[in-house]
Amino acid sequence: MRSRVRSAVARAGALTILGVLLTSALIPSAGSAVTIQPGVIFQPSQSWANLSFSSTQTFNSVVVDASGVTFDTVRFGLRKYPQALPRVEILIGTWVPLQTTANATSVRFMATAPSGSIVEFNFTYLLANREYFLQVDGVEQARKFTTASGHISFPWAAWSTHDFNVLLGPGSGGPPNTCPNQPTISGTPPITTFPGSGVTFGGLSSDPDADPLTWTWTWDDGTTTDQSTPPGIGQVTASHAWSVAGSYNVSLSVTDAICVVVSEPFEVDVIPRPAQVGFLAGAVRDATSLASLEGATIALSPGTFGQTTDFQGTYNVTVPVGTYTVTVGATFYVGASRSGVVVGQNRATIEDFNLIRLSANVTAAFDFTVDGSTVHFTDRSRTDGTLPITSHLWAFGDGTLSMAASPTHAYAVSGFTATYTVTLMACDAANHCGALSKDITLINWPLVVVAVGPLVGLVLIAVALVVWRRRRHEDEEGATDDFQEKP
Repeated sequence: MRSRVRSAVARAGALTILGVLLTSALIPSAGSAVTIQPGVIFQPSQSWANLSFSSTQTFNSVVVDASGVTFDTVRFGLRKYPQALPRVEILIGTWVPLQTTANATSVRFMATAPSGSIVEFNFTYLLANREYFLQVDGVEQARKFTTASGHISFPWAAWSTHDFNVLLGPGSGGPPNTCPNQPTISGTPPITTFPGSGVTFGGLSSDPDADPLTWTWTWDDGTTTDQSTPPGIGQVTASHAWSVAGSYNVSLSVTDAICVVVSEPFEVDVIPRPAQVGFLAGAVRDATSLASLEGATIALSPGTFGQTTDFQGTYNVTVPVGTYTVTVGATFYVGASRSGVVVGQNRATIEDFNLIRLSANVTAAFDFTVDGSTVHFTDRSRTDGTLPITSHLWAFGDGTLSMAASPTHAYAVSGFTATYTVTLMACDAANHCGALSKDITLINWPLVVVAVGPLVGLVLIAVALVVWRRRRHEDEEGATDDFQEKP
């Protein structure tokens, strides 16, 4: 008996260790099979979900990223709101994501999530421009088309434990493509540098269709740098050094393989290198988590020297020997400035910065008016921070969602009455969020009238009979009295 217990404990420990290894980064490798056993749990660091298979699976490669897992090029991504709630439990039972038979299952999984949460799961590199539909507990909920890159997503709000089934639909063609947003280059032009000194730049963009993007930096010296990002990633950094003094206009273009969108030019002045130079270097991090901040801007004065932090959150600026004021900024963070920074000849002066994230308390609130089975919602959310509320996510309690600020929703009430729990999540630009739920009870008046109509008729007939009999009885009593009064 003890031997069996030790064996079971050893197997459980092995699975736990394997699960930790699988969530670390990349499971090698192309050309060598990776066998995943039931019980091995994947935990993408920012997906707020635990993902596992109910049966043994074999892949050529498995890649775990911040918000999902990629199995042989097909990525299962997950996002949950509010983030603070416990993790979602996902158990995949059927995994045939590239199924080509209409109405056949592509992916099927059981999922459990805490009440009040809103979860979005998405797949990347499915069949491009094809129709997929979602069944929940055997009932069809939504039909959508993939993008040109095969990306599709389904949000779900009525959480507890459910059976999700994603099937390939018969339709093809898909909706029209939406171009990426115009990219921007971080920082304030112009900036100054020297021949041979590398400068790091940050680029920002996004694609409404969540397509993967290709980025091209044009350095205005006859060279370019190309980069690619997967769906949902809208930030890149790149470094470049010019060999000849002059004025250059840097530009950044972004394409989703259909549209090409170009940034405004960013001026860089390359001046002759002075006799005495030094180096200002360091790192920029989140003050709370100490996570590296990619794309933070560094500016020195006097002068227009500066650059952007790389993907490790570090920077290194070559400047003339002197005393400077260093200013650091990052999107959604409180900027910082440090004066009296001395840069000596051929020496590296290290200045690290920990930036505080902009704080705010977002309070979700809403009013509503009922018109039959249609409800008009009005957002009343507010924030005590400096950033405006920029996004809304409504879960209407019937499995449907809206991202409008003040939507109107029509319910399908099948019985005499129905109660729905409506949840609003409102967020500002820095992803500070608040949520509120209210119960709304609707009355199916047409059904009530149809059902109550005959009853009302019977009641009226009964009342009429009672009144008629009472009056007849009174008339008869009156006639008797008249007869008795006669001599």
